[in-house]
Amino acid sequence: MTSHEAWQQTHSLLRVLVFLVLILVLDQLCADEGLFEAAGSTVERRCGSGGAAR
Repeated sequence: MTSHEAWQQTHSLLRVLVFLVLILVLDQLCADEGLFEAAGSTVERRCGSGGAAR
């Protein structure tokens, strides 16, 4: 593998890593604002709890 090929691979992986970090940051921001709890409550209201235990 040439140094140019190694750099291309590193650059490609770096872009994926940055994307995944941004997703994790967005996830934490949504969790901090209660978005997931609100969405869960909305789904529960619309679908009904039904009392079924899992």
